[in-house]
Amino acid sequence: MATTPVDALLLSGGLDSSVLAALARPPRCITVGLASDTYGLSCERCAAWADRPEGCNADLQWGERVAGNLGLTWEPLVLTTDEAFAALRDLMRLRRSFDLGLLNDVPIYVAMRHAHRHGWRDVWTGDDADTLFGGYRFLRDVPDWGAYLADRIPTIAPEARFIAEQLGLSPRFPYLHPDVLAVARALRRDDIEVWRRSTGPPSFVDHFDAALMTHPEKPWGKAILRRVAERVVPGPIAWRPKTDLQFGSGMC
Repeated sequence: MATTPVDALLLSGGLDSSVLAALARPPRCITVGLASDTYGLSCERCAAWADRPEGCNADLQWGERVAGNLGLTWEPLVLTTDEAFAALRDLMRLRRSFDLGLLNDVPIYVAMRHAHRHGWRDVWTGDDADTLFGGYRFLRDVPDWGAYLADRIPTIAPEARFIAEQLGLSPRFPYLHPDVLAVARALRRDDIEVWRRSTGPPSFVDHFDAALMTHPEKPWGKAILRRVAERVVPGPIAWRPKTDLQFGSGMC
């Protein structure tokens, strides 16, 4: 990893990108989020909340924390609501789509565009660690991890690859390196999930699972990756709840 060129790392401050930041020591880290003074609770899901659910629009806070802890150069890209909508419109034209998944891609596009403007070609992301190590909530019910990955790995196509290539960049996905894929294929269910005592949710969307939130122990995915992370970053970073980009960046 140390010999692989990297000009910039897209750092959400989540587990996956934080591990890359600690191991690769990139020359700069880019985090995208929404300006807090322009943010309003207008979505149907969160309308009943007196305040934002924990983790909402928190990537800027976590990105600064991770970069500061590691002594890395950090570049925050703070968007107004108008700027976020403009980026979304750009993506809709680029993809010729209005799929809701584009909300997740807004921070990727904005960060990649920033890299392009500065001439940084080799850009790293933490894409697909959630797929390989069980970060998503819907993967908790997968009993045969090896069989699942055998079917899933050939279909992996990071959206960041399309966005970066459209901008003339060279995207890098360290978690899709053949050696990492080999490790993932060799894992068992017990390697990727651990039940752990916590008052907070294992993932952002678990906020809305009232039954799960009453349990003293909860299922945390990416357990093996979190154990690796504990060696290179503080525990709270290693055990940050899984937070999809559209939530952590405020783009939802």
